[in-house]
Amino acid sequence: MSNKRKKEQDEFEEMKLYLGKTKKLITQNKSKYIIAYCRVSSSRQKDNYSIENQLSCIKRYAKENGLIIVKVFKVNGETSKKGSKRPSIEDLLQFIKETKYKISKIVVFHSNRFTRDGSLGDRFLDKIIAKGIGFNDLNDPNDIFTELGRVKQVDAFYDAEKDNIIRKKFINTTIIEKLKQGYTMRKPPLGYQALKLGKGKGKQQKIIITEQGKLIKQAFKLKLDYNYSNVMIAEMMSQRGLDVTHKQLGLIFKNPYYCGTICDSRLIESNGLAKGRHPKMITWEEHKIINDLGNSKKRGIRKSDKDDLPLRKHLICSKCNCKLTGYPASKRKDLFYYKCRTKGCKVNTNTKIIHELYNDLLKQFSFNKVYLPQLTKDLDEVFKILNKSNRQLKKELTTKIGEEEKERKNAIRNMNSYPEDRELYKELVIDCDNKIKGLNEQLVQIRIGIEEINNNTIEALQMISDLDNIWNQSDFRLKIRLQKLIFPNGVIYDKKSNILEPVQISPIFSLFKDFKEKNKLNHTDKINQNFSENKGKVRTQNSTENKAVTSTKKRGYGSVDEVSDSEKIQLVPLASSRSNNFNHNLFDSMDEIIRFTELYTLINSSFLK
Repeated sequence: MSNKRKKEQDEFEEMKLYLGKTKKLITQNKSKYIIAYCRVSSSRQKDNYSIENQLSCIKRYAKENGLIIVKVFKVNGETSKKGSKRPSIEDLLQFIKETKYKISKIVVFHSNRFTRDGSLGDRFLDKIIAKGIGFNDLNDPNDIFTELGRVKQVDAFYDAEKDNIIRKKFINTTIIEKLKQGYTMRKPPLGYQALKLGKGKGKQQKIIITEQGKLIKQAFKLKLDYNYSNVMIAEMMSQRGLDVTHKQLGLIFKNPYYCGTICDSRLIESNGLAKGRHPKMITWEEHKIINDLGNSKKRGIRKSDKDDLPLRKHLICSKCNCKLTGYPASKRKDLFYYKCRTKGCKVNTNTKIIHELYNDLLKQFSFNKVYLPQLTKDLDEVFKILNKSNRQLKKELTTKIGEEEKERKNAIRNMNSYPEDRELYKELVIDCDNKIKGLNEQLVQIRIGIEEINNNTIEALQMISDLDNIWNQSDFRLKIRLQKLIFPNGVIYDKKSNILEPVQISPIFSLFKDFKEKNKLNHTDKINQNFSENKGKVRTQNSTENKAVTSTKKRGYGSVDEVSDSEKIQLVPLASSRSNNFNHNLFDSMDEIIRFTELYTLINSSFLK
């Protein structure tokens, strides 16, 4: 080679050294160390995809090719669907980063055992290719270090994803049909157990309430009837054998499954809900009431309430209008005080003094038994008038519903007969539907009850003659209910004058007090005359203001708990514009008489225990 030729060659080598920027070709590591990855989505998977079968095939492959498995990933119960979190893959990448071995490849039995998410598989290949690590599918091996091999392997991941979508669609169609029929397609919540009865195609699902479920039913009743805090109910249930936290209890109260409803987002047509076949623990009305109690500011019975302080939060300071709290004496466990929480207010009184004043206050509303015959007679007449009014209203509403349904049928017939006016008749159908719905709502609220006053109501009224003793003998929860029934907004305490003044008196007790003061036994004829004159004046409005009167039979504590809130009527204050006639007021107070009778039954059954 001439000197000129040699000089040109040297210059070219120098140029390559300074200007050459060719990308370094990445090749697969040549080591004999590999990683085995085995996965099943469920521990019940017993087919060829079981972890044992997968690992056996990978070990045989390693032995035939002289490879050494340095790490086996056995993944049980981890889903590989699109978008799922894959902690095992993160662990795999972390092991590759930290291990002292130079890994040559990751071996799987099938690509779908690694992932059914095409995009995740694509990103994973980028990460291991950069480290010189291959990916080997025993059923369809591809060299991912070539363009064609990498594309084939990515296609295998996307094929697994497509297969998963098709399979999911078929399974979902079957599940949705079962859900519509009311079957429970997931593990039922605490308190229920799913059983399979029969064999083969005749196999049927049966959901039963377990022993824990019976205790959960008691928890629902405690919340519904007494509005105890979740902390208190959780402690009570723990003593009976149900180990749940107050937070878990809150989730149970919110779960509509317990009132017979299945919730599933796949039920698109029915807004995610279906009527279940499983036994319900509470009604839908009770479920709404319990959750309304949790959202409202109405105070329930809490753990901080003490049996010796029943008037706590019921007493109101006359100085600062703040509710009084209570506390035990530091040195004497049997001594308690009521105290105002306002800073600088020095209201602090022994509970014995307050309770004596409260007893005196209750005596003012005690009803003398000598007036009971006249009151019983008046109640009997009011029951008859009320039920007569309800029957008439029910008849009128039923007639109106029939007329609207007839008009709706005519509108549908005309809508099909006259296509050009279809929209007009369609609006008429919607209008009829709204009217029928409103009339049915009114009809549901009308219940025809007993014809005359029964013995249980008379016994409840007799209890009024001994209110102070009843309050003293009741336990804490019954005292709270009796206090709220008589003085719903509490009692003001004036320490200076040492008196108690009710903020508001429940109309039924105000009514009895007026009856005692204004009516005497020797005026019976006059009372009857007044009632006869005003009998025809009792209102019979065609609206839902007509109250329903339900029978209150003699029953025990357990039966009282079973009365649903749909049967319990809320208290309604008397309108000041109404006549002062006793019978008119008595008519307006029938709701409270029913509620008071139920409370009496509860108190009476507690004393008989």
